[in-house]
Amino acid sequence: MKKVFFTLFALLSLTTYAQEATADSTVDVVAYFAKHDSIKYTYVHNEFRVNEKNDTVNTVHYWRDFQLVVTDSTKNGYTVEYALLDFNKPDSSSVDFKAQLQDFIFEKLKGLKLNFKLNEFGEVQKLENWKDVAQRCKDLPQKVGSMLFEKHPEVAKLLNKKAIESLLKTAVSDEESVRGFLPEMESLFKHHGSSFSFGKRQVPRDAEEMEGFSSEATVTADTIAADEDDEFGGYFVLYEGTATMPGEGLASLITDIASSVGTEKLSDQADKASNQLDIKNMRLSEQSYFEYFWKGWPKEIEIDKDVLIQPKGQKQYRPAKLVQEKITWAEANI
Repeated sequence: MKKVFFTLFALLSLTTYAQEATADSTVDVVAYFAKHDSIKYTYVHNEFRVNEKNDTVNTVHYWRDFQLVVTDSTKNGYTVEYALLDFNKPDSSSVDFKAQLQDFIFEKLKGLKLNFKLNEFGEVQKLENWKDVAQRCKDLPQKVGSMLFEKHPEVAKLLNKKAIESLLKTAVSDEESVRGFLPEMESLFKHHGSSFSFGKRQVPRDAEEMEGFSSEATVTADTIAADEDDEFGGYFVLYEGTATMPGEGLASLITDIASSVGTEKLSDQADKASNQLDIKNMRLSEQSYFEYFWKGWPKEIEIDKDVLIQPKGQKQYRPAKLVQEKITWAEANI
């Protein structure tokens, strides 16, 4: 995890910070939380498939409501409790596997309070009771594996069931994997502990390199004036990033995945498909908007991720898949 160190702003009071942050040219995304602070959010996830005619089909949709409560506040950080309030139930006939997977997981998490430890800046450090989640979801590999084979019989014929169940076991094998069930927590506190110059494009300190991709990213920050509906105002961070993989790397990736979870028939089909792959480059593009209250509580987050394909012999990229995530606050006592 990135380590960003602050001196001045971590020592300032909230009042001083609020006064100076609007006047200075930089802002540190720092948590100024208090015990018993609470805020409710809604998280919405959508995915769209895009064909060569640029027609889009919504293939994945789910949402959930949750509440965060600060149960402990010390000079070294915070304990924040995550409580699931509600989530959508996919239709029983739905073949939306990701929505079905979300339904399985969050049925298991009903009534369980998840305790996250944040450092003094608001960076998520750990999920203290991740083993409780793993215990509740211990039958995930077998149940979800069976659901996949039942809902997608045409795909099941090409997959190795034991390999799929073994892969699914990794979803509850350690803390990092369990935290992956809740991407909203990573998004909410993604930039805490970072410093930005207002109105200036800069490279984020936590920019990550992905194996096989060449990538670049920039961030821009600015203030948001208070209006009649929001007496506090705030600030926002705009993140833009791209990562590009050559077609040869994509072909190799397809072959590796097929051989690890598929039957011999799928491996043969993957080899044939990768050899005939008419793609020069694949690009992952992200534009994300993070809006915060001055106290450091996230207010609204929008994340748009596009998978773009550049066919061989062409200069232009075309969209192949779109992923949209949105987190909005509904009620706050901060």
